[in-house]
Amino acid sequence: MVSLLFFFRVMQIETVVKEALYYSSRMTALSCCVNDSDTVSLATAKALLLSQLKDSDVIKDYVRGGCAGVSILETELSEDSINISARYKIKLPINFWTIDGITVEQHSLSHKWTGKVVDESDPDPYVYYTEYGSVYHTSKKCPYLDLSIRSVSRTGVGSLRNKSGRKYSACSCAAEEISLKNVYITDYGIEYHASLKCPDLKRIIHVSRLSDVKGMRKCAKCKGE
Repeated sequence: MVSLLFFFRVMQIETVVKEALYYSSRMTALSCCVNDSDTVSLATAKALLLSQLKDSDVIKDYVRGGCAGVSILETELSEDSINISARYKIKLPINFWTIDGITVEQHSLSHKWTGKVVDESDPDPYVYYTEYGSVYHTSKKCPYLDLSIRSVSRTGVGSLRNKSGRKYSACSCAAEEISLKNVYITDYGIEYHASLKCPDLKRIIHVSRLSDVKGMRKCAKCKGE
């Protein structure tokens, strides 16, 4: 019974350390945008990890040495990523000859947040497309990807035109809502909507290599770049 309960205690400790590792790894990766020193990154990771573990009773009671017993000396810092490695020893509930605990090692890998390098000579660049779109875009800043939603008067929407010169017609969500005072339109859309929750006002943007979007043509706006 003691062994069974100890097994669940080990799982609890590993969960606490895992969450602390994930937080410290992500925040250390973020800090790399303002420093490029491995020494500073390692110190930051250690401080963040201890800040997450210091108030945990299971760490104090069941890890040998408490927070101070959690070592990250095996942490690896490469050019692009941070692999924080936490090693600690869990106390046994009963004395077992010369064994003084169970050594556990956990890892959390995060990519350093150092920005993006754009290689314009890439023969197979990344492109962007929407879930139901038939074209791809070379820039995620393309106006067709940016909905630019705005509210307008329902009575005046008939005289408005989108940036392509086309009139707005009623979306199915607004066709029967004749009592509406205001509706929603986008710069390049061809319909007006009754609610911001309308599915047609949402854009799920996918990123893929150009070679993987076979059958799609290039966006007209992106062609004119």
